[in-house]
Amino acid sequence: MMLDRSAEGKYHMRMLRYTVAVAAMTCPVYADWHMLQKDYQHTGRSTYSVVPSNTARWVWVSENHVTRPFTSASNQYINYPSPREVILAGDVQPIVAENRVYFGATNGEFYALNGADASTAWKKQLGGAVLHTAAYADGTVVCACMDGKVYAWVAATGNPRWTFAGATAGYSVAPIIVNGVVLAGNRDGWFYAVNLADGSLRWKYRTIADVSTSPFSGAPIMQSAASDGTRVFFGAENTYFYALSIDDGAELWRRRLGGSGFQYTWPVVSTGIAS
Repeated sequence: MMLDRSAEGKYHMRMLRYTVAVAAMTCPVYADWHMLQKDYQHTGRSTYSVVPSNTARWVWVSENHVTRPFTSASNQYINYPSPREVILAGDVQPIVAENRVYFGATNGEFYALNGADASTAWKKQLGGAVLHTAAYADGTVVCACMDGKVYAWVAATGNPRWTFAGATAGYSVAPIIVNGVVLAGNRDGWFYAVNLADGSLRWKYRTIADVSTSPFSGAPIMQSAASDGTRVFFGAENTYFYALSIDDGAELWRRRLGGSGFQYTWPVVSTGIAS
């Protein structure tokens, strides 16, 4: 989801109007992509290459609208339902693990599709919209929701593992999972670290500006974090950028950067540099 400002100064919500999940027939169907931009560094890179093709193994628009296969050619179209049955927020990237594709939608539905044919392996109805990407590690799929909860399920079956309800506002971020710790910032101005094994709170950190009493402290966290394996990096809407210890949540440093916030971007970590 993104906000556009019109000439009249009004803000409008802009969302992806439909969802299409495509697995090309000429590349490995089950190349894993476990979280936003593939991993907790957000490298966005895979060891697989794709041979160009105009044929997809399947195209998913909703459970009732799946095309298997689809070949792009003159006068060949996908028939979309009207009105749309499923809408994905603009930041959502489907993730791939255990031969399945996982993603959430703005109507609160969370899907696990079989990679071979896009049939539904399982799905869940959550208490709010899903505005960003899920994450996977150690047989568990995790999703942060606008109902203020983080959900975890057994990836293979959809059986619940745990629900973390410690936040006081919604999540618009993609969680990352680092060494058994689920990391996600919230609109309530706190950054949460939750144990993947049982959903217990490991630590939480309140965003601080120049001093803790500043009116800009407690600023919302609207976008996802990144990590180098021991530290977690994220920005808040007070334009401060933070580095915390994953072990105990200790603040390592914070810097005020330019711009108006971090809602439309996320950090990337490479060769010891967070950018």
